[in-house]
Amino acid sequence: MESLARFKFDLIALLNDALPPSILNEGDLERRFLLPKLWELLDSYPKVHIYSHPWSHSRRCQPSCELGRGLLRDEGGIFGCDACWARSKADYAVKMYGVHAFDVVAHDEEESLAIELKFLHNPKKGNSKANGEFQRFLGQCLLATLSHRHVIGLCVAENRALDWTEPPGVDTFDVTPVSQGKISTAETVQTTMPANKEIKLIIKKVP
Repeated sequence: MESLARFKFDLIALLNDALPPSILNEGDLERRFLLPKLWELLDSYPKVHIYSHPWSHSRRCQPSCELGRGLLRDEGGIFGCDACWARSKADYAVKMYGVHAFDVVAHDEEESLAIELKFLHNPKKGNSKANGEFQRFLGQCLLATLSHRHVIGLCVAENRALDWTEPPGVDTFDVTPVSQGKISTAETVQTTMPANKEIKLIIKKVP
C-alpha cells in the first residue's frame, strides 16, 4: 500500500473514535478532533505534509516550510503553519468559477488527500432536516476529486439534523471508485473524472 493510502487508512481508523464532548461547530470539530488525530500520525509518516488553518496563529514551519510538517503545537493546541496554508490555496484548491479550498490537505511526494468537514445543527423549525447543507458537503467532497486522489468527508450531525433511520447511527461509506464521467456547467466546460479517485464518507451523530 502506498504511503498516503496507508496514512488515509490509519486516519480513518482514528476518526472513528468517539467525539470529544460538546462539539459546537466545524472549527471546533477541526481543532479538537481532526488536528489531534493528524498530529498523532505525523511521526509515523515522515513524508506527509499537512496544510490546515492557522487559527489566528502566525507561527511558521522551522527551519522552512519545505523541511517542516505543516502542523504546529503550543500550549493552546494544534494549528497549521500560516505560510503553508496560504500556499495550499494556490497548489491544492480547485479553480472553477472561483477558488474552492478544502478544510485540510495532506500530501506526500506523489499524491494528495483532501479532508472536508461539516457540522449539521438541528433545524430550527419544521421537519426540513439539514438536507441543503448535507448536499453541499457531498458536493464539496466530489469537487475535491478534481484535484486530489484521496478524499475524506467527515460529517457530524445533531440528532434531528439527518434522518438516521437509513442508515442508522454512525456509519462509514466508500465511494470507490468514482465512476468515469463528466461534470458540465451551463457553459459546457467539461472536466473528466478519472475512475481511480477515492472518497470515504464518515457520518457521526453528536453524542
